[in-house]
Amino acid sequence: MTSTADWGAANGATTAPRSLETTAHRPAFLADIERAKGLAIILVVIGHIVAREPPANNEWYVVLKTAIYAFHMPFFMYLGGLVFFHVGDAVNPRPSYGAYLIRRAERLLVPFLSLGLLILLGKFAAEQFLYVDNKPASLSDGLRSLFWTTGQSRATSVWYIFVVFVYCSITPLLVRLSQGRLWPTLLLAVVLHCLTVPEIAYLDRVANFFVYFMIGCVAGKYRTQAMQFIDTTLPVSGVVFSVSLVLATMQVEPTVTGTICALSSMAFVHGLTRTTWLDRADALVWFGKYSFVIYLFNTLTIGLTKGVLLKVAPWDGVNFLGFFPILLMSGLIGPVLLKKVLLDRFPVLARLTR
Repeated sequence: MTSTADWGAANGATTAPRSLETTAHRPAFLADIERAKGLAIILVVIGHIVAREPPANNEWYVVLKTAIYAFHMPFFMYLGGLVFFHVGDAVNPRPSYGAYLIRRAERLLVPFLSLGLLILLGKFAAEQFLYVDNKPASLSDGLRSLFWTTGQSRATSVWYIFVVFVYCSITPLLVRLSQGRLWPTLLLAVVLHCLTVPEIAYLDRVANFFVYFMIGCVAGKYRTQAMQFIDTTLPVSGVVFSVSLVLATMQVEPTVTGTICALSSMAFVHGLTRTTWLDRADALVWFGKYSFVIYLFNTLTIGLTKGVLLKVAPWDGVNFLGFFPILLMSGLIGPVLLKKVLLDRFPVLARLTR
């Protein structure tokens, strides 16, 4: 991933496909999106530090994780939809829909399958030496939960990649059927969001998050007006986001407050990355640049680091205050080091994790 344009429809970045047609019309680099991606991936990694049972006497982390999970994936989907429209694939997938679909499958399905299998096999291998979170009872159980009974998946970190592939596949078709209009697809996404869908083959997540992806597409289509709205209403969105976040974390009418929190995060969190406070936040841009590879491998590097640390000391009580920054840095920096030291040596792996 080398620029906002490179994450493409996959994870909220932006690189136009490298064809003769798109080389001449490469989408503009969106610095605010890159910073927003950087901030969002930091939140993702914080949430992944503890997979299941939290360390004892660290209720603050439970509250923090609950708050992050109230909005961080809807916000990621919003960024993905915004950039998806920005690069042009929502209306005109290039050079043809078939070729575009193959390219999206290479970019998303291959990492989904590879990483999902790597996580499952890695859990079985690592348990011989280290403590392993959430290990499946058997390989067949792990494979079944990875592809079918996905509500019980032992590789939950990969769901986002598959769901975004579904969105990238169906959105151009739906927009074409609507003769280039976005509102019919947005309306469909709202209906899907309101349905109760079984936790099978990630269908529940496809239905739940599509509305946020489509809101991002609408923001991409009307970017000038959307950004003006976000900038001018930042104080209001900040209040709405803060209040709804507290209520959602406290489980006060969680369905309602959670939805309000998710929607207001798109205006407030995105708006923050456009303020003078953060417009020179080079660290966020750097994390945004590598957000895809961090997303792919953060749970692996966190898990390995956690296993080593637990050999030295338990993480309960005050010890977790030492574990927390180490695990956070391992989740943010470890995947980048893995890419630089190992993956970039192989052209295929370098291309899949750019």
